[in-house]
Amino acid sequence: MIGNWIHNTWMMHYTMSLDNDYLYKEYANLIKQGEGFEHAINIERNTGSIDDIIAWCKTNFADGWRWQIIRSSSPTTPGSYTFFFNNNADYMAFVLKYG
Repeated sequence: MIGNWIHNTWMMHYTMSLDNDYLYKEYANLIKQGEGFEHAINIERNTGSIDDIIAWCKTNFADGWRWQIIRSSSPTTPGSYTFFFNNNADYMAFVLKYG
């Protein structure tokens, strides 16, 4: 009986995680299309590490990019962030560094 409960709980958590990942990707695609961006990439990072990524982007990229918090980070869970780009070179540089 306990084995079934553990299995069912795990399956529900796994299914909910898949649904959330799907929803995040669909949301990013809607923004990408609605705002007219060519590329979008989602990354997950621990608390505090997104600031360095934003600073790097501001230093290395021209206009035509933006980022959005999809899910805030916590001490135990990484945050989810989506970056949008119009410039192919900027997108590829970001993917190579952080993707």
